[in-house]
Amino acid sequence: MSKSMSSIQQLSMIAIAFFLPFHMTFIYPFFSIVIFCEVFNKDFIKRQKTMLSSPLVLCFVLYFFLHLLGLLWTSDLEEGLDTINRNVPFLLFGFLWLAAKYENRNLYMFAFVTGLSICSLLAHYNLLQQIYPSYLIEGIISGKRGGEETSPFLSHLTFAPILAVGIYFIVWSFLSAGKNIKHLIIKFGALLLLFSNLVFSTGRAGFLMLIVLACSAIINSSKNIRVGFFKLIFIIPLCALSIYFISENVKNRVDAGFNDVQTFSQNPNSSIGLRMVFAIQSFDLFLQNPFFGTGTGGLRSQYEKVVRPEFENLVTPNNPHNQYLMISSNLGVIGLAALLLLFFLSFKYSDSRGKAIVLGYVVICLVESYLWRANTSFLFVYFISVFSQRQSFLFSSTIK
Repeated sequence: MSKSMSSIQQLSMIAIAFFLPFHMTFIYPFFSIVIFCEVFNKDFIKRQKTMLSSPLVLCFVLYFFLHLLGLLWTSDLEEGLDTINRNVPFLLFGFLWLAAKYENRNLYMFAFVTGLSICSLLAHYNLLQQIYPSYLIEGIISGKRGGEETSPFLSHLTFAPILAVGIYFIVWSFLSAGKNIKHLIIKFGALLLLFSNLVFSTGRAGFLMLIVLACSAIINSSKNIRVGFFKLIFIIPLCALSIYFISENVKNRVDAGFNDVQTFSQNPNSSIGLRMVFAIQSFDLFLQNPFFGTGTGGLRSQYEKVVRPEFENLVTPNNPHNQYLMISSNLGVIGLAALLLLFFLSFKYSDSRGKAIVLGYVVICLVESYLWRANTSFLFVYFISVFSQRQSFLFSSTIK
């Protein structure tokens, strides 16, 4: 039975990777199967002891329990419970960590890219349907942005960084692939599919994530760090400028962002302007409660107390669109320290691909609360569990 359960567990891990770009409803059943199968493992006790002795696993658990503890002094229990629900994968990270076979990491990546490619095909169809509504029937749409969103299940806010991770995995496979022409053609087609989707998805955080991942890939593929940085000086600016001038969509989004910053004092009610307002007032909220914060989920209810007169007619956010400010305002410096420790240990115990993903999240969490949003937080939890290295008699993986 143990072998059968192990096989089912691996199939569930593959299914989770496949459904990561879809709605979380598809993921939770397979996540439950992964946990259930662990009970039937013949080395269950030893594996649990190994899991509970891992600094990385304990850090993920600590991150969850600090949010749970924050319910004691929150002023908004309902919002706090919602945050706890979003953070459950951090508590259960260890089960993914136990189930993930390091030698199967390429299989997990392939499943993820396959699922992402299907979502991307649907997104391309949705774009065509918007252009030719009289000729094409309505596709699968998320209903976000007044029906103008092209991604089938998620908003561009979360889908764009996921696309960036998929592009990175394909580029990585190019760097380590053989010379099979058929495979190279398929990978190149998938690369074009995902990249074109990223261009018209309008998610600026996706490009930010892609830049960080591209920098990591260039450095990892170089003979040494010095050569890698020398390449970055020429390649990244050239690619960024090329995309800016070739894609009208990208150009408009970048120009709009610069315009929002320049006109902030006259019109803070813009995409970037509102993020700046949220950041300013969330930091004010943190300064009022620097050690323990407002409690888990307490930001929205306490936010109005620190609204400055010039911003009083603007909307009240449910998150400040910055992961660091969100956890600081909710849980103070203790929560911020836990988040930084989570990033540090994830980086320390991961291989080069995991390190690249951590660095990507460190950067994009400056512009959005990506460990609070369901799909992007689970993607982080899942791939850190896959790419984190471990040496134990319980694991047959060969660390490279």
